[in-house]
Amino acid sequence: MDEVAKNPFLCILENSFFSLYKSLFNSKSIVLLPISQSLINIDITKKFIEQHILTETSIKNNFINNKGQIVELINDTFVTSFGFNNHSVCNIIKRIKIPHGNNYVEAYLIDSHLLVSNNTELTYLQYNIEDDIEVIIQRWSKDNEEFGKFFINYLNRFKNTFVLVPGYESETSNIISNITDRSIKLLLVDKKDYSEQFKRKLVEICLNYSYYYLHDLLWGYLVKSYSTKEDIIQSRISKMRNELNLNLSLLIFENRHEVSNINILPSVELLHQMEMTRLPLKKLNYLEKAILINNSSSEPESVSLLVLALVVGNVRNAIEHYSLMKFYLQSLNENSKSLYLLESAISFLIS
Repeated sequence: MDEVAKNPFLCILENSFFSLYKSLFNSKSIVLLPISQSLINIDITKKFIEQHILTETSIKNNFINNKGQIVELINDTFVTSFGFNNHSVCNIIKRIKIPHGNNYVEAYLIDSHLLVSNNTELTYLQYNIEDDIEVIIQRWSKDNEEFGKFFINYLNRFKNTFVLVPGYESETSNIISNITDRSIKLLLVDKKDYSEQFKRKLVEICLNYSYYYLHDLLWGYLVKSYSTKEDIIQSRISKMRNELNLNLSLLIFENRHEVSNINILPSVELLHQMEMTRLPLKKLNYLEKAILINNSSSEPESVSLLVLALVVGNVRNAIEHYSLMKFYLQSLNENSKSLYLLESAISFLIS
């Protein structure tokens, strides 16, 4: 327990940022506590600390830190993901509880911090996926011309010849996933035994680029396919906005929420950011944060507040954004509770 009691990370958190420290014990946060040795010559700032305070997301073994970055739990390691400029693999030493009065916060003692680059495979991963998706693929294509030609040629073939048919959306996501998988094999031509974390990161980057590259095609199809439902949703949103202006309350799922007592604007802003990005992973991240920021106590309340945010923000094309994120998750063969909550909110607006 000495390692925990005398850990500089924990000491600075408690002594210099006490309000943040105290808030941990009234939340569902998880703290990643780097061992003391890994913190030598490290400037332990508030930002550094917040990057190691995690909240579980609706995607299994995925966490979001206080700075909006994603950390994955893979076997007995925490791995940096979306939002980080580095790729770090931190091994779990043990799971602990940090006490404070009668409360405690769950924590993991880890062998290094999240901002260290400790993987020799990082030459492929020097850029931030949310800012540099085109730069990443251009660099890989320059280093490996066979990969670049194959990847872009097949994406262009898909764009120029593929016809999207209603009811066969899963086939579309499978084809995009297949193009990505075959392209990645060309990147790994040396047959080296790469880590699963590294291969997953390649898939994540290439899939996001695929959906970014094909966005206009997919978006045009979705807008055309869902135009009738979108008209219904916008009509309902317009009506509900008028009701909000009249009585400052919104009745959803038999839960009346007084708008004057809710700061829904941060959630609205995150949904607008979701609207603007073409990267499905970034869309999911914004949606996740828009839901988490409301600190809902139940699933119905989460849906209710999400509907409120959609109405107050006058968000357009929610069903198309939902479908695009669903395409992406089908390509990964994954699910998302946040996407399920958005589906429920859309269903309410259509009903």
